[in-house]
Amino acid sequence: MQYTEVFFDAQRSDYLRFIDNTLDHFRTAGSGKQAGYIAIRFMGPSDAPLAMQRWPITAAVEVVILERLDPAARRTIEAVNRLARGYDARFHWGMIRPADYRPAGVQNEIERWKAGAAMLGVQAGDGFSSAFSRAAELEP
Repeated sequence: MQYTEVFFDAQRSDYLRFIDNTLDHFRTAGSGKQAGYIAIRFMGPSDAPLAMQRWPITAAVEVVILERLDPAARRTIEAVNRLARGYDARFHWGMIRPADYRPAGVQNEIERWKAGAAMLGVQAGDGFSSAFSRAAELEP
């Protein structure tokens, strides 16, 4: 499976427009056979560094495509992420996301994360370090 999850301020209608744009993309640029789903979850806020739930009510939109039916599933998810970049949104850190996407405030949160990790004595190579943590610049 290939998947992404994008987080929006649920008090605005951006997440609904994003879903409409995503469905339009599937209708017009679909590669034929596809299977998967779009799910929506609502949750409260978090003030934890790097939390995706930045708003009083957050809407998470998850898009999943089964690769066995659609060999272009990864490219399709990347296209969905390009659609999401047009909104004030956050991407799930552990799913497919644009590596260079840094919405307002994220760099400050990354620095807070690094400071907290340093206070705990976390060092690159001690089990915390991974290709993902290096690519996301999350290591102290």
